[in-house]
Amino acid sequence: MNQQTIVPHGNGEALASLTRLESRIQGAMDQLRSARRRESEAGEEAGRLRELLAKKEKEVERLHADVKHYHAEREQVRQRVESLLEQIEQLTE
Repeated sequence: MNQQTIVPHGNGEALASLTRLESRIQGAMDQLRSARRRESEAGEEAGRLRELLAKKEKEVERLHADVKHYHAEREQVRQRVESLLEQIEQLTE
């Protein structure tokens, strides 16, 4: 196409069409920039959340180990108390 087909000389309507097209293209570019910025922000947030998840998983592992240790300790205390109770019972016989 030649330029006269797109924008004929002296045709205000064609210039208005070109201005609308230019405006729509600019709007699309703005939307694209905005979408790319949001995508970048989402990627950064995902990275932060992955780090937080890794920290929380380590904390959960530590807490599970603590619980296991406390259960073992409780069992030892229970056995010692039972032993003491048996000794007291033998004294009262």
